[in-house]
Amino acid sequence: MMSVEVSTYRLSLRGNEIGRNVIWTRTQNQTTNLESLLSLRGNFSQSTITQQSSCHASRFFSYRFSETTEARGEKRLYEVVFDQPSGLVTARRGKKDEASIPYLVPYRDPLSVLFEIRNWHNPDGCSKKIPLLGKEVAIVPKGTTQVQTSSGKKTAWAYSLYPGGSHVYVDTEEPHHILHLTQRLAGSNIESSLSKIEEITQMPGGQFSGTGNARKKKQRRRRRRKPRK
Repeated sequence: MMSVEVSTYRLSLRGNEIGRNVIWTRTQNQTTNLESLLSLRGNFSQSTITQQSSCHASRFFSYRFSETTEARGEKRLYEVVFDQPSGLVTARRGKKDEASIPYLVPYRDPLSVLFEIRNWHNPDGCSKKIPLLGKEVAIVPKGTTQVQTSSGKKTAWAYSLYPGGSHVYVDTEEPHHILHLTQRLAGSNIESSLSKIEEITQMPGGQFSGTGNARKKKQRRRRRRKPRK
């Protein structure tokens, strides 16, 4: 059984702790599954954001992405399926709102972008552009810097993302964990600092547990069994 890496981050706003973010990562064959559980409190009230991603392990394009937001007693779901065989990208909000566009480029999603940055290893090279649905993100290397962690100072590769102005700091030592992340959320700069790393045997949600090829085979089997009208 493939191990699952679990990274826990402390979230802070102007030095005050406001929650935590747990990210699960598992790579099997050529598919990486990621899940993020973001829990906020304080000025953001009690809310959680769960993201799930399935992407190619070395080329990082996304097969599927979902985001579930729970706050103030409401639950909102957003899901995108990147279906290369059909040439369509289908986005859904809730149960009724659905739209499709042509699959034109190897799109990433918010989690696969971070996974790609972690595996880039290009701190002093040229910037690169990554296609997201509806926009393009430029990743600009900023060299190396020292990052204070729970286990002392570590040397990290620094990257800036535009638009948005997020900053990502990746450990120069293998397996190149993301040590620190600064991002805009609800109009504020949220700091995410790595506090703990562990390994378990199973992903928490299981929604995207299959590989991209396995899912495609299942979809083809379901289409073949569908009776004609």
